[in-house]
This record gives sequence, C-alpha cells and structure tokens, in this order.
Amino acid sequence: MQLNLLKQNFEEADRLTSAYLRKLAGKVAENRGYVFYSEVKDMPGEDLVTIDRLWNIYSQGKFGFSNQAKLLKSVGKRYDLLWPKIGWKKDGIWTRYPTSFCWSLKAPEGHMPLVNQLRGVRLMDSILRHPSIANRHENCL
Repeated sequence: MQLNLLKQNFEEADRLTSAYLRKLAGKVAENRGYVFYSEVKDMPGEDLVTIDRLWNIYSQGKFGFSNQAKLLKSVGKRYDLLWPKIGWKKDGIWTRYPTSFCWSLKAPEGHMPLVNQLRGVRLMDSILRHPSIANRHENCL
C-alpha cells in the first residue's frame, strides 16, 4: 500500500486498504469479501492508526480516517452532510465506484480511503469511532 500511496496510485492503495481491513477483521471477513461493522471494535488500533497515518502522509494531509472523522464532526456528525463534502454524493446521487471517484490529490479533503457504503453508514461509523481513530482525531485538534 505504501508504494502505491507514494506513487499517488490512490485507486490501488484504496483496494489494498480494503484488503487490509478484511485481514484485520479476520479469516471470516476475508473469505466473505467485506467487513461487518461489528468486527471493527476488535481490530488492532495500531494497525488502523498506521493505515490512517500512511494515507495522511502520502496525501499531503488531505486523506485518512482521522480527516474523515474531523470533517464529520465539522458537519455536526451528520453523514448526509458529509457525503457531498467528501465527494461521495453529488446532487443527491451516490458517486459510482470506481469510475466517478477522483483518484488524485484534486479530490476533496477526506475523499479517501473509501469505505463501502453499500451496507450503510455503520461500517464507516465504526471505523471513525474506533478508539484509536477517535483519539487520534481528538489529539490532532
């Protein structure tokens, strides 16, 4: 993932991030191909922080879970206001993956990493509320 981030190959880095999240969630999530929100609480915090830091460093401070948490807080913790702010929804329509996402530093702050919203907001909310991410966001203010 780090090499892809260094080369600003954000689409591939995002795919690897999803794969790492499945790995952190365990074999069942890996076999299933996605993470349930209830599996996030047992993920090692240091691994989530490492993913967050890598995204933050290689995006010049634009991307990462802690950025998404900061932006969520800035809109009163309202996901309906967050989606357009980070470019996941435009004019009330969900951005289509992967072709309509912006895979460059021109993307809005917090645009990446992507978290599959097809299963609703609960997965992203669980990641942003994980103590390691929530504390990292609070310590950055």
